[in-house]
Amino acid sequence: MSAEIQNIGKPIVIVGSMGAGKTTIGRELANKIGVSFMDSDDKIIELAGKTIEEIFQKDGENVFRNFEYASVKTCLSQGLGVVSTGGGAFVQENTHALIQEQGLSVYLRADVDTLIDRIQNDKCDGKAIRPLLEKSDPKSELRDLLSLRSASYEKADIIIDTDQLSVEEAVNAVIQGLHNHLKHA
Repeated sequence: MSAEIQNIGKPIVIVGSMGAGKTTIGRELANKIGVSFMDSDDKIIELAGKTIEEIFQKDGENVFRNFEYASVKTCLSQGLGVVSTGGGAFVQENTHALIQEQGLSVYLRADVDTLIDRIQNDKCDGKAIRPLLEKSDPKSELRDLLSLRSASYEKADIIIDTDQLSVEEAVNAVIQGLHNHLKHA
């Protein structure tokens, strides 16, 4: 890992929509720069003792958002590393503020067509693992969701357009974005 990235001194937090590649790119980025990787959704499941779908169904979105905040806070407390977040985390005011205060946010931006292409085959036991895909018009649903969330995502410290990038190219773009951010910080 370059000394410059070591000097960040705080976690790199990957934000963006479902299908943006937050977990895949985050994990590869962590490997490439030699730091730990944490997925805030995995931490939510650990903290709650149930799946995200179960939390939403049994406890509701407010309870989920509380677990999400606690999860992100726990991940950020681990120091320098890469943290991937759920699509709504950076939109929630308290979680957004926590990430901006304690982390360095990286928004993986992609257009709706790219996102739909990436998530349309996400299945487990033949069933869609993304509730959005169970809607009659997932593309329209995702477009509406992005229109609500984009303003928050655009407040990230670094923005990387990933539409035409492979995972490796996206990781390299994030590293270049980190170097550029540090030069101008």
